[in-house]
Amino acid sequence: MIHLRCRSEFSFRRAFGRLGTIAEQCPGSVAGLADWSGTWGHVQWDRTMRAQGKRPVFGVELEVIANLERAKHRGPSMALLARNAQGLEELYAAVTMAYSPDHYYFTPRLSYEDINTLTDNVVI
Repeated sequence: MIHLRCRSEFSFRRAFGRLGTIAEQCPGSVAGLADWSGTWGHVQWDRTMRAQGKRPVFGVELEVIANLERAKHRGPSMALLARNAQGLEELYAAVTMAYSPDHYYFTPRLSYEDINTLTDNVVI
């Protein structure tokens, strides 16, 4: 089994565990990190996984809504995972967009239109 949607201590109040603990408990040679609304743990996740001889997968979990004009609307969350380096660039651009003033409302969020602009380098 490959865990692709684990949350670390960087997912404040929604965490699964600390990065070292997650890496040790995940069976196999691959595990993914998809923290809630941020990518703050990616560098440490990469170092922790490589130190254990495992391959890291990078992701993020963001809210997605149908219409950004409805400011008070909240939506479900989706995990975005990078397949490769280009996907990681798209992932970081999506997080930056989610934090922009026209998208952010109490939490960073994207619209379905924003999600549809992502290429196959990002797994949704």
